[in-house]
Amino acid sequence: MKWLWITIFSFSFLQAAFEFRYSGARPDALAGSYTAIADGVAGIVFNPAAVANLEQREISAYYNYLYSSLDSGLKGISLMAGPLNVLKGKLAIAIIRLSANFDDWGTYAENTLVLSHGFFISSNLMAGVSLNIYYLQNPGDLGNASTAGLDIGMLANFYRRWRLGLFIHNLNKPTLNASGGREELPLWISAGVSFRAGRYSLTSVDFRKSRDQDLRISIGEEVELMERVKIRAGVLSEGDLFKFSSGIGASMGRFGLDYAIIFDPDLPLTHTVSFRFIP
Repeated sequence: MKWLWITIFSFSFLQAAFEFRYSGARPDALAGSYTAIADGVAGIVFNPAAVANLEQREISAYYNYLYSSLDSGLKGISLMAGPLNVLKGKLAIAIIRLSANFDDWGTYAENTLVLSHGFFISSNLMAGVSLNIYYLQNPGDLGNASTAGLDIGMLANFYRRWRLGLFIHNLNKPTLNASGGREELPLWISAGVSFRAGRYSLTSVDFRKSRDQDLRISIGEEVELMERVKIRAGVLSEGDLFKFSSGIGASMGRFGLDYAIIFDPDLPLTHTVSFRFIP
């Protein structure tokens, strides 16, 4: 039962496999309130409809030093790229990995390949669909497993400064079947609204609900401090859990760099950084 103790100790914050979605430091700094923002290739993880709004090619890489690694090399990484014009819409791709290394247990890893297709329904309404291919790498007697999940999302612009977002994750209720057991991957629905006060301020609010979890409410604020430099902050509430986050982003020409820090009341700090490049 040693593997069980390690799992409980190191992954007690994970309600289920593939619970966390890694895409960029900007969403992290905004406490994940990104369903109605869903900007850039990082947005496809939160709402595939974001792909429809991509106007130029973009490559983004993300590194997450999760809970200061908990002495187990715990980290999240991702690489995203898009768009390509496909079927009267646009296609983007993301490769995501969460892993931890244990000296006497091996490497635990959650790997996800995301293929997202977004398109315009009207000038102010976008829709999208994502195919998530999951591969769980379990050391020891747990075994490996793979499955596929389906996401759908919508984005609507109205009154020029407002945007609504809707996202359904794992609509088909995918299940991992490994030698160590069977686990249904989390299905959740997220709804969000964002408001842009001129060019200098962006406010977002997200509501997320899954069957076995309390309602999650995330609020984020982004302010342009000076030209090409933005500061961000967010708060997340889920039952008795409260998390705070903050960050900063800067861009210069074709390059962008973002940093975020997440404060958890019971766990070490999480540091995240992402890099964007427009070819």
